[in-house]
Amino acid sequence: MIEAFDCKRIPLVQITGNGPGEKSIGSTPTLDVTFNLAKLTEPKGNQVFIRNARVAEQPNNGPLVVSAHCFSSSALLQLQHMLRGISEELAQRLGCPPSAGLTAILCFSEIAHAVRVDRAPLVPSLARPSEMGRRKPLACVFHNWLGERRLAMKIGRHSPDLITWPSFHYPGPDGGTEQANPLQRLLNIFNEQQPCESLRRELQLLAGASNNSWLASLTPATLEDLEVSFFLPRNTQHTKQWWLYDNEASTAVDLILKRLIWSQQYLASL
Repeated sequence: MIEAFDCKRIPLVQITGNGPGEKSIGSTPTLDVTFNLAKLTEPKGNQVFIRNARVAEQPNNGPLVVSAHCFSSSALLQLQHMLRGISEELAQRLGCPPSAGLTAILCFSEIAHAVRVDRAPLVPSLARPSEMGRRKPLACVFHNWLGERRLAMKIGRHSPDLITWPSFHYPGPDGGTEQANPLQRLLNIFNEQQPCESLRRELQLLAGASNNSWLASLTPATLEDLEVSFFLPRNTQHTKQWWLYDNEASTAVDLILKRLIWSQQYLASL
């Protein structure tokens, strides 16, 4: 039973997201953290379940709800309070609510000696099923993934020995053709208020621009400026980001975001 949080008390925290990949095989963690399991599933032993308030159906307990039997009541409340504070701080830095994964990674990196993260690449798919309703958003578009990766890379640089996160490295999309000024062409599309076939065709062309073509016109600052174009504000009926709702354009938009994510990662490594 954990009564309080400190590095000596928690040698290793395993955090496993819901993304692709396998869970690492290694030392048994002190805490084993997973996300958004069915509400009726009960944690056992060292398991810690973190659910967003919608899944947990407890909207009055903050953005994230924790279930665990390995904490005392006071430690559980302390952890819940820490997660709420980190979530609020991240929301200020990202311009929207953060994902439960990044919130938990930051939280446990403050109270554990080591954190091991699997199946959490922070690379969503923006591709929409062809039959999806035109005003129904994907759940992932309410998070700022470019911004989350920007902050996660800063954590990695400042504390390289604290977090082991093999799924974070993104190999990037292959192929593409050399094209001129993909960034300016993308900005021109984002300035348009309504979709049309010519804009969808231009997005398809831009999705085929090589990674090097994008790198030629990108900087960390321009990438940060682009973040707001790839997530939706909550509690707003009308948004200008039609490309996040457009079924026909979504595959191209998804590939463009992935090229931007790869470019961001490359520039951060220089």
